[in-house]
Amino acid sequence: MSEKLIKLCRVIGKDLSKLHKGDTLSALWPFTPNEAEYYVGSFWIEQLEGTITKLKEKRYSRKEIAELFGYPSKIAQYFTLFHSAKVLDLKKRIQLATDLLDYIDYYREDPFCENGANILKKQIIDVDLLDQNPELLKIGDKLTALMLLYLEILYPTMMRLGHEFHGPYKIGGKNIFVKDFHNLQPLSLGIEASFPFNNIKIVEEIEGNVELDFFNHLVKSSKKKAISISINGNQKNLKELKEDLEKIENSINQIIGKIKLFDKKDWFKVYARGIFNSSCKLNLELGKDCKPPKEVFKKIDEENFSIQIEKIVQLNKSRAMEEIEKITTMSFLKIFELI
Repeated sequence: MSEKLIKLCRVIGKDLSKLHKGDTLSALWPFTPNEAEYYVGSFWIEQLEGTITKLKEKRYSRKEIAELFGYPSKIAQYFTLFHSAKVLDLKKRIQLATDLLDYIDYYREDPFCENGANILKKQIIDVDLLDQNPELLKIGDKLTALMLLYLEILYPTMMRLGHEFHGPYKIGGKNIFVKDFHNLQPLSLGIEASFPFNNIKIVEEIEGNVELDFFNHLVKSSKKKAISISINGNQKNLKELKEDLEKIENSINQIIGKIKLFDKKDWFKVYARGIFNSSCKLNLELGKDCKPPKEVFKKIDEENFSIQIEKIVQLNKSRAMEEIEKITTMSFLKIFELI
């Protein structure tokens, strides 16, 4: 098992180093991952470990627990909080990491996405629905951009809690890439608001290839040849999509209007609600609610932890990517006392 954890740490080091090397001030809005972990990490890790342990004690199977998460990249995202796993004893943090990797493996052909592909098991994709209409392709691009903007608001620094990009699949001689947007209701924002849809699926025939990492960051994209779009499980034609696109845009604009005065601590609370809501189905199996502990918000309200983002950006720019990768990998290896 130590070999699998060593591989995990190396993959994390490699993938995060690419991101950190390219970090800009705007990319680190509204806070850095380290700041977010400081406020939320230990509370989240303790709850997650306890919840999974209790489900296993109740004889929930690997399949049953994995399906409560719903998507593998959401689980992969949890590893960005794993420096907080030091709140657990070594045996528990190793077991939690092992369990999470096992749940990712339930979904993915390759849990680490080492070759840049995120191939999900048990996928049913109807390529006969693909349409080459240029206007439809433009709507697909606009819809993708809107959803990424929206998810950045709902899950700051943790957008993969609301999307799963997967593929490329070889189907009928076509290269297929899929964008699943899910978990779209604005519960994390703490405001009176709703979003018109619960899930959106975009299926694309692409030229060339795409590249995804362990965390589901789209590292390399490709030109699209054809597309099909379904919303709330219903295939949409051009006219319907134009109407739905307008609903989505109006909804996002209304939400932005309500949160435009959010300060940094408000955004920490958004982050906290988002990460705790992401495992809501597991908690509900145990009869528990999905709210962050009161201590999380107390810590956010009472403390004033902040770092100079400009210095972080400058430091990463001054370092070679190999150095960032080594530092990041070593920091994760230390979590499991593998060095």
